Amino acid sequence: MLLQRYGRLIKVAVKFGGFDMKTNSRLAALQQEFKEKNLPFETFEKFMDNLKNRPEKKFWLDVIGPGGSFFIIEIETDSKTRTSNLISKLFKQLGQFRFSQDNNVRSWFESKGVVVISANRPATGDQTAPLPAITLEQAEEIAINVDCEEVTAIEDEEGNPAFEILCEANAVDQVEQQLTEMNLRVLSADVEYRAMNTLQLDENSAKLTQRFYELIEENDEVLKVFDNVDPGEDVAAAEA
Repeated sequence: MLLQRYGRLIKVAVKFGGFDMKTNSRLAALQQEFKEKNLPFETFEKFMDNLKNRPEKKFWLDVIGPGGSFFIIEIETDSKTRTSNLISKLFKQLGQFRFSQDNNVRSWFESKGVVVISANRPATGDQTAPLPAITLEQAEEIAINVDCEEVTAIEDEEGNPAFEILCEANAVDQVEQQLTEMNLRVLSADVEYRAMNTLQLDENSAKLTQRFYELIEENDEVLKVFDNVDPGEDVAAAEA
């Protein structure tokens, strides 16, 4: 999970600053974090090599699950057919999961831009100490300044304080750029699908859905899964 998170951060850094470490400070900082946290540096190099030589595209797969549940699987791959076939084999193993043949699943969700920023701000200029952490009130003011809708205090994947900011789906890149220019650390910026209504599953369906999440997370090409299951069932959408 941690390496996948860094993979996404590297893609974002390259997207806005290119591959040159000398001119892309965000990418250079991520490289330094790999060293400081003793993460396998060959993985960093693999991420970079794949971005240069094996450009991948994002796709979304609509899925019908047990008990009337719906799922949207976000994948990033150089072969949609190959990845879909691998997931189809998983469905056969589980039972009660299948790809949707129409666009009905997507109609149960709305797309939102979701930008996550760290509450911790890096030092700037000649400062050696980081700036004070951002409060929820300050995060709300920041969101207003970039025309965003809603702010929620959360924790990042390492348990550090962060904020989730919602915006229009077509504005996510612009918002990310604005926040970056404000010297805020953007942890992720994506378009996500949020269920407009959720449902509760019976015990057997909930267990099967939990097993689905456990297995789908083993596929490195799966980025996220969105569902319409009541979060109380502990199988709500999670990063794969």
